[in-house]
Amino acid sequence: MNPLVSVVMPAKNAAAFIKKSIDSILNQTYHHLELIIINDGSTDNTLNIIQNYTDPRLKIVNGPASGISEAFNA
Repeated sequence: MNPLVSVVMPAKNAAAFIKKSIDSILNQTYHHLELIIINDGSTDNTLNIIQNYTDPRLKIVNGPASGISEAFNA
């Protein structure tokens, strides 16, 4: 059995890059993974872009703007 791999991606105001980043991870040849995106209080379109995905491997943690260290800890 393949182990589950968790990929954690903090994002803050990353609308210009978030789609390409998500697609890159979800299109890997290894499919037994979960992508956890911590939205660190984005004020641009980042959260809307993330929420358009329907892949069940994608998990969203929406938090206040607290910085990258706090986002990883979440």
